[in-house]
Amino acid sequence: PVTLVGSGLEKIAVATFGSGISVGRVTRSPGALTVDVRVEAQTEPGIHTVRAGAAAATIPVYRQLDAINVTPAFAIARLGGGKTPPVVAQFEALGTSRLADGTLMPIGPVAATWATQPFDDEAKRTQDEKFAGAIDSTGQFHPAGAGPNREREFAGNNVGNLKVSARSAEGLAADAHLIVTVQRWNNSPIY
Repeated sequence: PVTLVGSGLEKIAVATFGSGISVGRVTRSPGALTVDVRVEAQTEPGIHTVRAGAAAATIPVYRQLDAINVTPAFAIARLGGGKTPPVVAQFEALGTSRLADGTLMPIGPVAATWATQPFDDEAKRTQDEKFAGAIDSTGQFHPAGAGPNREREFAGNNVGNLKVSARSAEGLAADAHLIVTVQRWNNSPIY
């Protein structure tokens, strides 16, 4: 199913997805139109135009996922504690598919399994992955509480230098860099 989101969609009788894509059951709700679609085997991969009433948008049609990238490629999260909340970092796996002419077509977000590892030898030595926090199944990194931490060298804080890895169901993988740093104590004024 494909869900179209917008205003006035409950009044739309049908949506079209272009040549080679047939529309089945349509479910309407305020602000959304969910459509079961079937893509014919001979449909050429590429960007197709979706029309619902006077509105139009595009959707990628593809046969296989050829690569993924993690965005952002670099992020910063901040430890939390006391009256200072943690600052999480959100990652997303973006898929691409190779078209017949060799170009990579962006597909958009794809499901992935997420993990963290030490970014370098020093991060491995200081066990940053153990102390800095954890990443959940949606790609959101949740930093640990602020230190000092007596389990760490010099009772250091729970900071970290991590590699964030995403792996798709197809076995494609990509990485990003994450710095987990200390709390922000001084908020700059907003002008």
